[in-house]
Amino acid sequence: MAAPSPKYRFARVYIEPHEGFEVNLAKAFVKKQVPAVVTQKKDEAQFVLAGTAKSRGIGAYGYSGATVQLIDAQTHDVVWSYNVHKPTAVAFQASAEAIAKGLKAFIEAHPNEFEISR
Repeated sequence: MAAPSPKYRFARVYIEPHEGFEVNLAKAFVKKQVPAVVTQKKDEAQFVLAGTAKSRGIGAYGYSGATVQLIDAQTHDVVWSYNVHKPTAVAFQASAEAIAKGLKAFIEAHPNEFEISR
């Protein structure tokens, strides 16, 4: 694993691709101000966010949901997981924002595990 860039203070997170849901997650990280850096380079990440997202039904008559795990890239330990379901089939962004909010709370509760010393 490569050393993090010195311009970043927080751990780098690689979001595993999953049918475009990774874009919703990256956007939610920024919107919810998650104290982590999203990177496109998996080999430079300290953590990997992996999971699944699904949508069933049509509009208000369906649902969407996602399950994710935050994995330590070096040890492969699962350090956090989250599951969310929203009552409409078009709520992928709301699901991503719920995940980002939950991850932000977890990181803020465990700052020493996520902050990169310069």
